[in-house]
Amino acid sequence: MPQVAAAQTANPDAPFDSLRECLRWAYNHTQGMHKDSLAQFQARNPPWRGLGAGLDGAHTAGLILGQIGLMERIDRAILAARHLDRLTPCDCKAPCCCGHRINVPWQSAIGELAQEAIKQLSGCVSHTRLRQGIVRRYFGSGEKLKDLASLVSCDPDTATNHNARVVDWLKRKEHHALSEADRRMKEIGMVA
Repeated sequence: MPQVAAAQTANPDAPFDSLRECLRWAYNHTQGMHKDSLAQFQARNPPWRGLGAGLDGAHTAGLILGQIGLMERIDRAILAARHLDRLTPCDCKAPCCCGHRINVPWQSAIGELAQEAIKQLSGCVSHTRLRQGIVRRYFGSGEKLKDLASLVSCDPDTATNHNARVVDWLKRKEHHALSEADRRMKEIGMVA
């Protein structure tokens, strides 16, 4: 994941030490992954500089994601794909259940980015499932490129070429999205 340069002056009263911590917390809170309030989270993660007892987790997550919501659509998708969990717990207890399922908002972000990535492959025949797999790989799915190529009956060299072009684009877009999100979170005092 690209790193965002640290600011010259840090806010010692900010509730989060890093943008990653801030966004992971907000996304997980809105997904119901946190069973506790911000105060409980702060108590488990000392030393906490906190926002004060009056602000609960939903309010804090709303402030954070409200700022993210003002960003460009692709930037929002990049941040969601990077900071949402890929899988969510599933307790359906069906015989086929493995205890988790794909996180729908994460999957939507991947689909949006894969659709946008087609612009990076102009002049090429592009396989939707290959693009989706490349984007998933970039965000940590662990899929092997040769398996993706085989899945779509694509030459491995074509898959490698597509991967290079899409990953280069994703790196540039992610750097931009992280820089913009970091600026916004510092402006509202959420990140040190």
